[in-house]
Amino acid sequence: KNRIFVAHNARFDYTFLRNEFKRLGLTFRAKVLCTVQLSKKLYPDEFKHSLDALIARHDLQYHGERHRALTDAELIYQFLQAAVQDLGAERVVQAIDELIRPPALPPQIDESVIDDLPDTAGVYIFYGEQNEPLWIGSNSNIRRRVLQHFGKKANEGPAAYLARDLRRIDWIETSGDLGSALLERQLIHD
Repeated sequence: KNRIFVAHNARFDYTFLRNEFKRLGLTFRAKVLCTVQLSKKLYPDEFKHSLDALIARHDLQYHGERHRALTDAELIYQFLQAAVQDLGAERVVQAIDELIRPPALPPQIDESVIDDLPDTAGVYIFYGEQNEPLWIGSNSNIRRRVLQHFGKKANEGPAAYLARDLRRIDWIETSGDLGSALLERQLIHD
């Protein structure tokens, strides 16, 4: 509670943990720091950001088996230390703050809804006050696409009206892009 969840490809681990807690009747929510995203932000000129790439790039050392929780956690810690040494603590802290900052959601939308959005293909639906669909869209990553609606231009033009009138977000996962495109078309025409 009140801690930052740090992992490499953090959405995968975070979703897994949330589901396991949910199965036990408990709620797990935390700010999430993905060190893949942190590496991309700090080292944008690098092509690869896998943990193996970070090990090679920063000469990280490990004892034990790779892809085990403690070994990977130690490697992530070493990566953070290396980044601070390379770029300075202020730059690393600034990048971390940007990555863990919650999205700028309309005030009437609960932040936990965004936490529940899947990183999979599907259709998302924005509903208004009278439960009428305001927007139907599809994407290969529902979570990423929904968050784009609340990005830098969310207070301009049609996006501002959408944010103002939005009351609920729903989604339907599909098996891929084709399924999401077909379902989006069907829902728009219904």
